[in-house]
Amino acid sequence: MLSKYIFCAFILLPLICFPQTETADDSTSNDYNNEIQFYFINQVIIAYKYNISENSGLRFRANVTGLFNNNESENIEYNDPETNTPHYYRIYKNTQSDHFFEINIHYLYMIRTNSIMHLYFGGGPFLNYNNRIREEIYENYTNENILDYTYLRKYKEEIWNAGISTIVGIESIVYKNFTFFAEYEAAFSKGWYTRSNYAPRPSYYSATEKYHEWNYELKGIRIGAGIYF
Repeated sequence: MLSKYIFCAFILLPLICFPQTETADDSTSNDYNNEIQFYFINQVIIAYKYNISENSGLRFRANVTGLFNNNESENIEYNDPETNTPHYYRIYKNTQSDHFFEINIHYLYMIRTNSIMHLYFGGGPFLNYNNRIREEIYENYTNENILDYTYLRKYKEEIWNAGISTIVGIESIVYKNFTFFAEYEAAFSKGWYTRSNYAPRPSYYSATEKYHEWNYELKGIRIGAGIYF
């Protein structure tokens, strides 16, 4: 609900706070045909947009969250009192990792409402990759040196998605060539999944599952800032 109010504010504030007359600082003029965009969300997303004409543009966007935030953690770690001795001890570890990457190409059509604001919509292809690993192990130590380790459970998932996403948004010039934007995105894709499970205890279990399916996702509203040059 809050995101809807934010999106409405991006539409109304430029109309209220700024005059609707053409100015020499219009960043969407022919002097500024390139734009770098950054997204304000909990992922690392950057985009480059090139204005082909006054009302159309091509945008290349990359989600590189996997390079900066792989979510690796050992969130449980403790000694096993049943096996600990002065020369031997065991540690339980639960490790998780999550890597996500995505690339998009969007063709955008802009509708200029005044000199500091325009609406845009468009779409294009995308491809993403997600790799998740969960594992639980016992590490056995002797005299502070690792002796061996025992897997309790391991889960691995790899997902490839390819499809088309559609965008509708609004961009407002706040100062010369500096802008804020808000957009809503929906995606339709086909996904290829590979899931592997391994659990030796209490009874040995190992399985790999592969399948594909069609997906439809509403990614919601995203907010960001851009710099024209």
